[in-house]
Amino acid sequence: MLSIRLVKLHLLYKRILKFNLPIDLQLQMFDHTIQPILLYGSELWGYENTDIIEKIHTELLRNITCLRKSTPLYMLYTELGRYPLVINIKYRMISYWISLKNGKQSKLSNITYETLKTQLSRFKMDIIYTKHFANSRSKRSLALF
Repeated sequence: MLSIRLVKLHLLYKRILKFNLPIDLQLQMFDHTIQPILLYGSELWGYENTDIIEKIHTELLRNITCLRKSTPLYMLYTELGRYPLVINIKYRMISYWISLKNGKQSKLSNITYETLKTQLSRFKMDIIYTKHFANSRSKRSLALF
């Protein structure tokens, strides 16, 4: 399943570069075809390493502008008026968690979030209690010796 998606992504990427389209149209095609594939589900996995996704993005930008790999990224982004995809990912993550927090109380996602939050707080309390109990017990055993 993943290999099929990678092949489709590669075909879209090559199709964008194949036609001699204006730069703004190539960027728009990237934004509407490839970027959604790359950022699918980024609301949940966005905190992880995103270097591979950014590499695909910058490779396309370099190919569109015919710039070398030695060109600094800030110049590439500035020239095209773009931002790193990491900014989009972080924005999507924050928007997702805000909508989850402020959403309807009856939604399944909100119920799951609240349940996990209460379980986590109980788990933290259990850890604190266990540490306190273990510390007080070791002090008593030291007092006996």
